[in-house]
Formats: sequence, C-alpha cells, structure tokens
Amino acid sequence: MKELRRLREDIDMELRKIDRELSQRAMREIGNVIGNLGKQENYSMIFERSMAGIAYFKDTFDITQRIIELYDAKK
Repeated sequence: MKELRRLREDIDMELRKIDRELSQRAMREIGNVIGNLGKQENYSMIFERSMAGIAYFKDTFDITQRIIELYDAKK
C-alpha cells in the first residue's frame, strides 16, 4: 500500500508539473496573440474580463472570440 501511495503521489506531482508547464506556455502564446492584435488594431488596453475587477464593458468591446480564433489559427 505504501508503494502504491508513493507511486500515486509521484504521478500526481508529475501531472501537476506538466499542467503548470502547459498552462504557462499557453498563456505566453495567448499573450503574444493579444499583443499582436493590440498593435495591429491600435488598442490602448486589452483586459481579461474576469480579471478586470469591477468594471462595465459593452459586449461590442469583447474580442474574446477573435483572440480564440487567432490563437487556434496558429495551432
């Protein structure tokens, strides 16, 4: 049982490491997509809606789908 528990802990730790690495890579790539779009279309600011704090934005300013499409096109 101890050996199985240790093996499970090792596997869990490795999976968390892989998840963290993949998440960091995806965030860098998404950041590049956002930066390029911001430069191309002369945006002053681009916020992540869930991280913008208490704020109101018209839905017409939401470019989330465009970011997703640009990111997916790179893959």
